[in-house]
Amino acid sequence: LDSLSSSIHFTGPAVYGLVLVGAPWTAATWLVLVAFLLWGMASHAFGAVQ
Repeated sequence: LDSLSSSIHFTGPAVYGLVLVGAPWTAATWLVLVAFLLWGMASHAFGAVQ
């Protein structure tokens, strides 16, 4: 849960930026955002045990 919360701090500004510029919400957009969210979670979890 802590990793998810931390990752949202990375992903949230990206989502805000996409909304701000009116970017289209395609499957590729969602895939990139989910990948970014998962990367942030993995990065946080790895940093916690390192």
